[in-house]
Amino acid sequence: MKKILFILMAIFLVATMLVGCNNEKNNNTSSGLKDGATLSDIVDKIQSEIGIAMGSPVDDTVLKDIFGINKEDIEEYTGQMSMVMASSDTFLIVKVKEGKVEDVKAALEKRKETIIQGQYLPAEIEKANAGKIYTNGNYVALMVLGDTMVEEGQDFDSAKAQEEIKKAEDIVNSFF
Repeated sequence: MKKILFILMAIFLVATMLVGCNNEKNNNTSSGLKDGATLSDIVDKIQSEIGIAMGSPVDDTVLKDIFGINKEDIEEYTGQMSMVMASSDTFLIVKVKEGKVEDVKAALEKRKETIIQGQYLPAEIEKANAGKIYTNGNYVALMVLGDTMVEEGQDFDSAKAQEEIKKAEDIVNSFF
């Protein structure tokens, strides 16, 4: 009887070790970024594939004063915003502390509204209106991006603005 109990316990122990050492990737989108990916990688890819006109990095002062986000509510962040007066280009991605996602989303919604109100060029207004607050688990991003250049005689429209935001969203999703 003791031998059978010992063998069963050994089998259970080995099975537990095998399950615990499973090498499969976790596909839960709320678990975080893919192995080795960083928030800076996301911003770099946004900058290279979509662009931010004369982008300037978001620092702690800008995070608090312009975006209205308390540093105590987040774990990390990175982003850029345009230094061109007539551009609404803004991209900020934040890893938020547990229980603070709604606070950060509200701050980013407020910032998006401020961007919209500050625009006077029709294409930039469309781009700002198409902007999106993106959420994936504890990650929240403000995306107001896109090329507003159109062929001569054509107007920039909301469909083009939506396409540009979709492209940004696809880029961000590729890191999760």
